[in-house]
Amino acid sequence: MYDGYSDNSNDSGCGIKVEFKNQVNIFNVKFYDNNCEDGVINVRDTLTLNIGQAEINSNSADYGLVVINNDVTNTHINELDIYDNTINLDSIMLIGSPNVDINHLDMYDNFAVGIMNIPNDGGTSSQTLLDIRLQNSSFVRNEATQNIVVIDSFLRHSGESGGMDVNIDNVTIADNSTSFFPPLMLSSNGQYTPTKGIDGVISNLTIANNNRSGDVGMDISAAMIFISFGSSPSGVALQNILLANNLDEGTPRNCSDIFDPPMFWPASTGNNLSDDDTCNNVFNHVNDLNDIDAGLNPLEEDNGTWVLPLQVNSPTIDGGVTVSGMTTDQRGMARPQNNAFDIGAYETVLGVDTSNSNQSGGNSEQGNNASNNSDSNMGNISGNLGETGTTILSTSLLLSVAMSTIVASKRLIKNTRAHYKR
Repeated sequence: MYDGYSDNSNDSGCGIKVEFKNQVNIFNVKFYDNNCEDGVINVRDTLTLNIGQAEINSNSADYGLVVINNDVTNTHINELDIYDNTINLDSIMLIGSPNVDINHLDMYDNFAVGIMNIPNDGGTSSQTLLDIRLQNSSFVRNEATQNIVVIDSFLRHSGESGGMDVNIDNVTIADNSTSFFPPLMLSSNGQYTPTKGIDGVISNLTIANNNRSGDVGMDISAAMIFISFGSSPSGVALQNILLANNLDEGTPRNCSDIFDPPMFWPASTGNNLSDDDTCNNVFNHVNDLNDIDAGLNPLEEDNGTWVLPLQVNSPTIDGGVTVSGMTTDQRGMARPQNNAFDIGAYETVLGVDTSNSNQSGGNSEQGNNASNNSDSNMGNISGNLGETGTTILSTSLLLSVAMSTIVASKRLIKNTRAHYKR
């Protein structure tokens, strides 16, 4: 194990660098106020990476702040806040793993080329299928010169399938600005033609109040775009989707009329809503709603995540269809509350004011810079958990043991995300 401490200014890396492990766990850690060329988390050649109850804020770098290389087989993220960061030449988060499970990721008030990019190209290893699950997360008030969320399967090797299975539910993408792509883009392409396109289900997604600028030579959706070069048809479906007030160079355009390959629109299985008429050919199910005011309240933080609450007369209330296996909304409120699911990521409790349900509290101890120790089987980095967890400040670590665990000695308040309240 190697520790290098610096003044956290103009370093090539100012956080944790991990390689050649079976498993890496990063829990209850805070990275903040670092200024470096590369980012604060860089993981490669690892079977499984787990990140949880962590916070990354107020850092600046030229390249990716969180870089998970394509030789990391499995990435699991549960409760991670990334905010107030600036990346000059790259995306905030780059995840190259072929298997990604993200739950409770909140990225807000960041500036970068892109905010979250999942670009799997197989690297030098075999590439078959990109499997992505994104749920209970928010991407809000970010400014990006290209995109907010991109999931991209790029087939680099011949004789392999490529493509992706993607499932997204209970996610809010709101109040962002981009200078090229819409805030959500899914793409299956490559050096070789993938035999598979994009399959999966996108449910209870809210995309609202985003601004896309930049001349791309055509009118495109200011909410989302789907691209597939797959030789087989894509089978992704949309249900309980809420699109509202997304502007393409100042013009309301939740959808577009572009259906020419490689661009396509997923099939609607019903109960989607657009507040303008641009989705008439996309939200074409008998239970879809077009050109109807969504009835949204302003963006707010609720139980540690960012949501757009619904006005009491919103047509999205009880306007959704039951989604198998879904029991809560983005912030953990039980679904359904009334007669049926609400459309979008937010479930309304009629007659109850849930607009200020943030909890507060926490340990008042000061967080300490992490100390570390290792043996032949496991490397640990631990410290006293202050208000936001173990602090990693101007620290560069290279771990090369079989299993690495980065964990605080005290946990967050049980069943809350109170430490992340701003």
